[in-house]
Amino acid sequence: MNLHHISHSQIEKYLMCPYQYSLKYLEGKFEWPSSNLIQGSAYHSALEHNFTAKLGTERDLPLDVILDVYSDKLDEGIFRAQALFKTWNPEPHLKDQGIGLVKAYMTTISPGVIPIEVEKWIEVPIGDILIQCRIDLIDENFIVIDHKTAAQVYDQEKADSLLQFSAEAFVLRAPIDCEVHVALKYKNPRIDIIKTSRTVEDILWWRKLAGHVIRGIQNDVFPMNPYGWWCDSKYCGFYEDCKKGTTAYR
Repeated sequence: MNLHHISHSQIEKYLMCPYQYSLKYLEGKFEWPSSNLIQGSAYHSALEHNFTAKLGTERDLPLDVILDVYSDKLDEGIFRAQALFKTWNPEPHLKDQGIGLVKAYMTTISPGVIPIEVEKWIEVPIGDILIQCRIDLIDENFIVIDHKTAAQVYDQEKADSLLQFSAEAFVLRAPIDCEVHVALKYKNPRIDIIKTSRTVEDILWWRKLAGHVIRGIQNDVFPMNPYGWWCDSKYCGFYEDCKKGTTAYR
């Protein structure tokens, strides 16, 4: 197939399951909505709104403003999901849980973060293909920061293995220091910060990996990949399309 550009998130989708990639990006199918993804997107949008306003001022917006952004974005995400899938309903705790996560970040971590870049969009070519990457935040110490929500603690190994940071080092064309700011969905929410970095070797390795993915897509190679935690009706929005629920695949 003809491929002109690809994002690092699309590359990760292909690595997770090439068949998922083909259903979403080639056939244009909609994934069954995930409450966690909708909540995470609203959380991310709320922090983005704060840090965009904080550029140059070094002052956080009032907490109630950021909570309103979170609530509005969550409602928008739920509305879109229900418009696509009439029988889908969000988990009942979604809004209150997310409000707790936003409060935890804004009161404990955000005051110490001074942004110099927010949602930085970069395109870098590999041959004739543009690699597209959006970086959440770069702070005054030139640390690349990514925001995540999670039910369980991120350990150092997980932070060190995140392909996202390798992609970001590639498009920035330099080694980088990074931090994962993880909002943990506990009864009393907390924010963990895990530090990691990416070297020249990581950049070269990621470029090679991206090249393999590009060649796979160009040659219409889209096998199913049932060997991972994602191959489950709870996590895969295309589970029914893949017919994993039939006896032929058990």
